[in-house]
Amino acid sequence: MIMLGIRFWGIFLNIYLVRSLIVVPLLENTRWTLRNSNKTIFKNVSNPSGIYTDLRNTNVLKEDLFYRFNDVAYRWVANDTWTYSLDFTIDDLLTQTSSQELLFHGLDGISDIYLNKRTLGQATNSFIRYRFDVTNILQAGNNRIEIEFQSPIKSGITHSQNSIHSVPPSCVPSNYHGECHVNFLRRMQASFAWDWGPAFPSVGFWKGVELIGRQQEVIIRDVVVRTIPSEASHSWKIIADVYSEIPLTNSEQFEGNLYMTFYLPNAQKLTSSEKIVVEAGSRKKEIVTRLRVSVPKDDVQLWWPNGYGDQRLYKLSFAFISSKGVNTTKSIRIGFRTIKLVQDFIDKNSHAKGRSFYFVVNDIPIFAKGSNYIPANALPEKSANKDVIRELLLSAKITHMNMLRVWGGGIYESDYFYQVCDEYGIMIWQDMMFACGMYPVDGDFLHSVTDEITQQVRRLQYHASIVVWAGNNENEAALSGNWYGTSTNYSLYAKEYIELYVNTVQEAVLKMDNTRDYLVSSPTNGVESLIEGYISSNPYNPLYGDVHYYNYFRNSWHVDHFPFTRFSSEYGYQSLPSLSTWRQVATDGDLASLTGEFMEHRQHLLMGNTYLMYGLLHHFPAPLLSDLENIVYLTQINQAWSVKSQTEWYRKWRSTILDDGSGQTMGALFWQLNDIWQAPSWSSIEYGGKWKMLMYFAAKFFAPVLVAADHHSNGSITINVMSDLLEDIPNVILKTQIFKWNSLTPVDTFSDVITINKESAQIYKRTTVGELIDSNAKCRSDVPGQLCFLKVSLAHKSNNSMISENYLFPVSFKTAVGIPDVTISASLTAIDKNECEITLTTNAISLFVWLDAGEERVLYSDNGFIMTEPRKVITAYTKKVTCDQLANLIEISVLDRRRMSLLTNPITDLYLATRKINPFQ
Repeated sequence: MIMLGIRFWGIFLNIYLVRSLIVVPLLENTRWTLRNSNKTIFKNVSNPSGIYTDLRNTNVLKEDLFYRFNDVAYRWVANDTWTYSLDFTIDDLLTQTSSQELLFHGLDGISDIYLNKRTLGQATNSFIRYRFDVTNILQAGNNRIEIEFQSPIKSGITHSQNSIHSVPPSCVPSNYHGECHVNFLRRMQASFAWDWGPAFPSVGFWKGVELIGRQQEVIIRDVVVRTIPSEASHSWKIIADVYSEIPLTNSEQFEGNLYMTFYLPNAQKLTSSEKIVVEAGSRKKEIVTRLRVSVPKDDVQLWWPNGYGDQRLYKLSFAFISSKGVNTTKSIRIGFRTIKLVQDFIDKNSHAKGRSFYFVVNDIPIFAKGSNYIPANALPEKSANKDVIRELLLSAKITHMNMLRVWGGGIYESDYFYQVCDEYGIMIWQDMMFACGMYPVDGDFLHSVTDEITQQVRRLQYHASIVVWAGNNENEAALSGNWYGTSTNYSLYAKEYIELYVNTVQEAVLKMDNTRDYLVSSPTNGVESLIEGYISSNPYNPLYGDVHYYNYFRNSWHVDHFPFTRFSSEYGYQSLPSLSTWRQVATDGDLASLTGEFMEHRQHLLMGNTYLMYGLLHHFPAPLLSDLENIVYLTQINQAWSVKSQTEWYRKWRSTILDDGSGQTMGALFWQLNDIWQAPSWSSIEYGGKWKMLMYFAAKFFAPVLVAADHHSNGSITINVMSDLLEDIPNVILKTQIFKWNSLTPVDTFSDVITINKESAQIYKRTTVGELIDSNAKCRSDVPGQLCFLKVSLAHKSNNSMISENYLFPVSFKTAVGIPDVTISASLTAIDKNECEITLTTNAISLFVWLDAGEERVLYSDNGFIMTEPRKVITAYTKKVTCDQLANLIEISVLDRRRMSLLTNPITDLYLATRKINPFQ
């Protein structure tokens, strides 16, 4: 590879030359100009990306985009027309190639593209790669590119006005402070606001732009790979369809060989090749070549989801070498695994009992544990930040998640995102980018969607982590449930729904990839929805498919109202982010009250703050709800315990089928993993990467082995043990302890030695509050369960090492009698510069002990925990600060009877010891 320089505005850019292929990246180290419609804003922009980012970088926007009310104050940006232009000079090197092209990997917004005052075309879909032939337009000497972006807000209105009929919903709810008609535009649907995010309808370059000079070669763009096991030959067959772009201007015939090389672990290679001939004057834009190799099964290892085995990935490379020596290459990494979505009848003799819904990987049924992933940033060009992506996915991995659902109102994530998922064993449920609305089905829209789905499935298909495609988020439920008033013309909208998601999206998906299942929607009844004509009368039927379940009116710590679903792909509860996260975008006055203007502005869920307070009042005394600091802490407790209760419920029903066929739950993906800005939301990780209490709880309720105690409304108690492991665990002590609130010494202990069965969920004890707790004289009271609570645990009999522990509180904390005042002291040992061991000592039962270092990023081995012993040791991993600095920053919160006690700077006794590994590194 040879590096050359081409002069742009007096600045040398690196370009890449492989024999005759020249690739010039146009967004790196270039100086574009940016202007609005009336030229009152005219700026030079280095490394342009998106309009909000560029205006902030040039100080046109004076404040952080997320500061206070700037989501509305800066809306003028999205109402204007913006033009990016680049003046550049090239020498003869590039113009002497036989073909030149401009390639746009991602233009966010509808835009008209010009080169040297000649129209190249229009980009209308943010998810499509656009390619233009500029062979007869590019000139030696001076050149000028101009890209004029329409206002996305005005574009949506125009498309709506030109539509032959309404396409609901017209607008997002008013409390979102968003915009209208985003469903007419192929862009991130959440860019016009959502119930957890702001409206920043950006335009610009959210992916790269390249100027390409070509001779007689093809560019290997995408590779669709099938790995098929062959029992007869004890091998894996690798079948690769290689999609190669040929020059748009091609004046003479050329030929060459396309090679595929598979790299074995022992340094051996397996190679296959096919001859390619490109005819002169061919009007094709690409050619498809199929290559095959067989790999002995003994020479490779399987790829497994997180928690089930290793994630072995193998290099597969492709090279085109023309008869004149021109070559281009592409390399990917693949994994060997089988995947199947099983939807069999629960009872072959009674079809009314429904169908199963679970994933089988390498012949092993997998209980899917995880969350839903939304874009990492409100601005698409910032969503591909590698550090942010890896931290979010690492957080998922270390909390035992094995699946994430890429939600359909965001974006198709970056190549890097899926590469890390491959590495971490995080299975991906991939929605297509349609969410919560009807969509137009005119010819131009459907043609654009076909290109979008084709390009995206080709780009992503080879990743071992992707296990299922889904057509949309909640649109079957919206149509069936008349969310947007479609019942008055149901037949029209149903016909258009099928035209879009079945005849267009499904056809495009399956044409590119027949190795995975395609679900038309989520939630859906799966096969049953297909039988009903793709739109079920009840897409939430728990006997089929997946379910989204939210209920803010019931006590979420009690399990009786949770559904017996086959697979729960969305469920959750809101909480507030920490004060340190709020302070990044708010004044002290803004944070004076939950009911102030700023806090109401950030709460996009209708009645959301009412739901937050209602949830707290189930459990906590009203005096605790007097200030925002308390409310933040308590909402995170409520969210964490609520999601814990619901997740444990789903895991409990893994192995059980009730008489009506319900049960056999095999998936729990809570809503949602990450945040897009600082606001109330359902996330487990705050914007900026700080873990909420829910994320620490997830590490426990998603653990491979889990013990849990359920308290039912009739007073009954069940103790359940769940295991995802592939082997039994014998000789385990199941311990049940009864604690009185005023003592660290249990008033009673019961122990059993059990065997934990592999891949199962079992009920080991059925009892009642009266039998188990109030039968003890020290716990007896007028209100059952008022004086005492329950702790259950699993430990290995051989060495007493803890496997899992859990708690059951028979009554709410506001009803419990005897919750003590708490005094906690702590000492800190520096294991390394960024790793600290913290020893906590308490005088009493301590509820939801929470360590917080403010704005500093710290990851704890445990947090939000309950102390029933006088001493607990945890590890803190810091990102920037040292242990001695952490000792001056950390605060500890604990819930006691009358107040939330904040114990500031309790750390003492700093000294150095041995080194361990920091997960942030």
